[in-house]
Amino acid sequence: MRFYDTDEHSLYRQAGFILRHRRPLRSDGKWNVTLKFRNSDWVRASAQAFVSDGGAKFEEDVKARPTENGFQFVPLFSRSADAATNRLPTTLGEALSRYTDLREHELPDASADLKLVRGFEAREEVFEGMELRVSGRVEAECALIIWSRSGGDPEETVAAEFSARYELKRESRSSNVATRTWSAFTALCANPDWAEPGGKTKTSFVYDEA
Repeated sequence: MRFYDTDEHSLYRQAGFILRHRRPLRSDGKWNVTLKFRNSDWVRASAQAFVSDGGAKFEEDVKARPTENGFQFVPLFSRSADAATNRLPTTLGEALSRYTDLREHELPDASADLKLVRGFEAREEVFEGMELRVSGRVEAECALIIWSRSGGDPEETVAAEFSARYELKRESRSSNVATRTWSAFTALCANPDWAEPGGKTKTSFVYDEA
């Protein structure tokens, strides 16, 4: 897993976009490229219209934030689109050429050089196959994502994430489903052996944010 940005990290810090490249371990094939816009404001995130040949998706993520009385959940909304490439980008314009309907006036100059963010590359392991039943008809697909440094000790974890997701269909748009989902996350975050509510997200780790 690699993140690319300008020298000043302006794609992320100023424009709110994440550009990441991923491919299977020990593969020398195509890279899966994801362009993502993320914001805590649903209106700003939903106003984005960029797409790729593979379409686009809109998601809500939730992260825990420590408070005096424990923690609270903070929603983050994102639009993302995937593309495939055989080569790594050298300029922002080259990387974004795979996407249409971008708000170019909100982006850094297309001629800006791209570099691997902080020289970091993650070895990503994803453990899937678990499900969380949040109602009689709704099951959330769960995954545990573990990061270590590529080329380093795979047993030395630098970031980890638990994911539980379900599509917003008619049967999942109920207060009961939302309440049960949040209750499950509350129980998980309250267990110090499983979660660190004050920990960094994977993106924050890459960009070395406090």
